[in-house]
Amino acid sequence: MKKLIILITMIAFWGCDKDSSSPVETTDSDNKTEALNFSLQYLESIVDGNYEMFNSSFSIQDSLYFLETGESGLIVTQELIDDLFYSLSGNISDDVTMELFLNNHSPFIKTYEKMNEFALEYWGDDFFPQPYWWGINDFIFFAPVNNNSLEIIWEDILLFVISKSNDSWYIKAFSG
Repeated sequence: MKKLIILITMIAFWGCDKDSSSPVETTDSDNKTEALNFSLQYLESIVDGNYEMFNSSFSIQDSLYFLETGESGLIVTQELIDDLFYSLSGNISDDVTMELFLNNHSPFIKTYEKMNEFALEYWGDDFFPQPYWWGINDFIFFAPVNNNSLEIIWEDILLFVISKSNDSWYIKAFSG
């Protein structure tokens, strides 16, 4: 009986699987996959007019930055989210679907450094200067138009920064 009590105490104290209580390490690749999925979900919320999904893409009371200036432009409020949703989703044609978008655009996620390299090749110029607020969990989403394809959604909405905080992704900065 004493051995059973000792065994139960040891299991309770150290746990039967010490790895299950340890935080799971995520790789840059995992974060990029999550970031891309989040970004596509955000765009889908605009295309489908899904307010709840769109609303969940923002962090209330955080700053919303602008890539061109690097400055904080706005504090995220519910009113701002509402205005953005109706402005963005109102400019999407009813015949636009995510399938049509994905057939005509090549969405990707990049770190700031990789986006700067891409900008030099794609636009022949540097990307925006790295802003002071750039964090380790920030990624740039961009979805350029494929060769010989149609621009389904205008380019300014297809270039934005997302960030991860407390295991949640949110929109951090816009272009345009």
